[in-house]
Amino acid sequence: MDPFIARQIITDKLQHTVGCEIILADPKANAERNELYESAATDNISRLNLDKFTDGRTAYITFTRSMLTANIPARFGKDKLVIQIDGSLINDRSAHNLIRKYRQAGYKIAVIGFKVDSGYFGIMDSFDYIKVDFRDFTSPEMENILRMARTFNKKIIAYNIECAEAYAKAKLCGCTYYQGMYIYGKIPTAVRRKGIMREGFNELFNELYSGRSDIVSITNIIGRYSEISEAVQALANSLYFASDVRTVGTDKAAAKLGEENLRKYVYIIGFKAEDGSMPGELIKFALLRGMLCSELAGFADSMPITSSEAFSMGTVSMLGRLLHKPLAEVMPDTVCASLISGQGRAGMLYKMICAYEKADMKIAAEFAAALGIPPSILPQKYRECVSAADEMWHKLITPAEFRE
Repeated sequence: MDPFIARQIITDKLQHTVGCEIILADPKANAERNELYESAATDNISRLNLDKFTDGRTAYITFTRSMLTANIPARFGKDKLVIQIDGSLINDRSAHNLIRKYRQAGYKIAVIGFKVDSGYFGIMDSFDYIKVDFRDFTSPEMENILRMARTFNKKIIAYNIECAEAYAKAKLCGCTYYQGMYIYGKIPTAVRRKGIMREGFNELFNELYSGRSDIVSITNIIGRYSEISEAVQALANSLYFASDVRTVGTDKAAAKLGEENLRKYVYIIGFKAEDGSMPGELIKFALLRGMLCSELAGFADSMPITSSEAFSMGTVSMLGRLLHKPLAEVMPDTVCASLISGQGRAGMLYKMICAYEKADMKIAAEFAAALGIPPSILPQKYRECVSAADEMWHKLITPAEFRE
């Protein structure tokens, strides 16, 4: 059985991705006994292609004292790794020299579970970041931690940001970086479309998921909006879909992609920004979720949707952010709305994947068992889909080269 593994992006104030935390074991294993975490984490590290898994970004990984003593961080380049340590390690004065050794070697250090305690004062110079849990963002204890971090001029990483209120509070408190499931749905300011694009996108989206669409009606809608037409042609001529000859014209591009691919990748059109760029992390996250839904649907008992429908369920679940309202409210009569409502076995599949994304392996395993999916395959499929989603994303945004 593969050990649990997941990744969560970390962004700055401008919503640029600066790195991602690699969660190497079920967090509850660490709470129960360090040995469980160390065993799973070391197993993961032994098979982890860090650069590929992070898509070249800085990795934030939690190491225990035993892992630090064994010099496991040295397996990774110091320019691509931030060593996270649990605050409980600070209480062990004998560990201070170990922490300083890595700091002096050029590694950056982040502390989790920081406490306002005099025991931290002698080691504060070895910390670059203090990670602050924003699940209870109104607690006096959190305010004290933030105050102390600012006093010592430490960069603050706000994590476990799960709602708009927590995100707003973290920004108000002057946090440097942000992490949590809410961050994935936070669309960069640049991704705000003109009224005609929003109207055209909604029309195309509803037609694709109406259950009665055909390629002629879909092509007619695309042809009425120049921006959508350009986006569809760009998609048809991407490295992922391209053939030997450039596809020119709305009719040919729509016919080449076909209804199923237009339905699966329509969200890429909607997330294109005014300057022509696209929020990569948001799209990669949607791709990953879609792939997980599609892959795991095949292992479930009596799943009422196809693999393709499961893929669409995962990807379009992010579109509510673009439309600024719940997706079911936008299209209440479509199959897609019922899929992401959380009802039935398709809804259970969706909830299982959301639980895994939040590193809640207990809930994910419960849904997996109810669906007849062996919980042991979740980490394996997650690894596979992370790599596949990153590769697909790069091919979808890279124009193919043609012999003109």
